[in-house]
Amino acid sequence: MTPDIHALILAGGFSTRMGNNKALLKIHSKPQWLYLADLCRNAGLNTYISCRSNQETAQQLLYPVIIDQYDSIGPMGGILSAFKYNPTVAWLIIACDMPGINKKAISTLLGNRNSSKMATVFLDEHHRIDPLFSIIEPTFLNKLLSSYDQKLYSVKAVLENCDIERVRIFNTAEILQNINTPADLKKFTNGKQHSE
Repeated sequence: MTPDIHALILAGGFSTRMGNNKALLKIHSKPQWLYLADLCRNAGLNTYISCRSNQETAQQLLYPVIIDQYDSIGPMGGILSAFKYNPTVAWLIIACDMPGINKKAISTLLGNRNSSKMATVFLDEHHRIDPLFSIIEPTFLNKLLSSYDQKLYSVKAVLENCDIERVRIFNTAEILQNINTPADLKKFTNGKQHSE
């Protein structure tokens, strides 16, 4: 039986390079975490926000929150916490700093899901996998836990050594762009203005 999919918006980062909380950036006229969560809910997915315990509680008013149970190990901590919350579902993972993600991108990922593999991931413009916009199946959990036990915290490195579905996406550079610095934000918003 194919596991259901729930969505997880990773909003627990420290945003050190940006200088302020990336989850709260208003690129699409609403906070980035809310923009992405609304896209997932509109796609019919039960949607959760991954946060640190000391973060803002505004998310809890609109979406259920999964508090990160693992300290300072990056996205792996949020993903492991989600599987701890519900180990029987697949998780659609989206990092909050990816403003290029839209309705079509989510439907493309869902439409290309291969539940018989450990994950379904997009390839970037350099044909590398991007784990922070992907569907991770319950069968991947043991691999994650093994990596965690070895103090190896790169989700990408674990995925690269697993049986996964690799998917090409339209407009790759924009869809998979991470906004990590003020310069990244300026570049994205300028490009968005020129494309409209």
